[in-house]
Amino acid sequence: MARRRISIAARFWLVLAVLVTAMGCMGAAALIGLDKLHVGTEAIEEWRRDSARRRAKADEILERFGPARRERSRDSTEAAFLRRTPERLIGPEA
Repeated sequence: MARRRISIAARFWLVLAVLVTAMGCMGAAALIGLDKLHVGTEAIEEWRRDSARRRAKADEILERFGPARRERSRDSTEAAFLRRTPERLIGPEA
């Protein structure tokens, strides 16, 4: 039985068609990725703008409360515990 071979020209056009299709798919994927990147960038910019507004509003509310004050004096046991507790857990002194 004689095997029928595909001509060189037919193979060339087949490989070219596969390559063009692959490049088209990569281009579509790149455009989709760029669109998602653009949407994500817009979301980050919106969050940054809103963040500044929220921070200003929170500062305004905290100013209305005034300085924090203790309701009761600290007993010796609590004072000893706080001296042993790391600063990062209790925050800075007022």
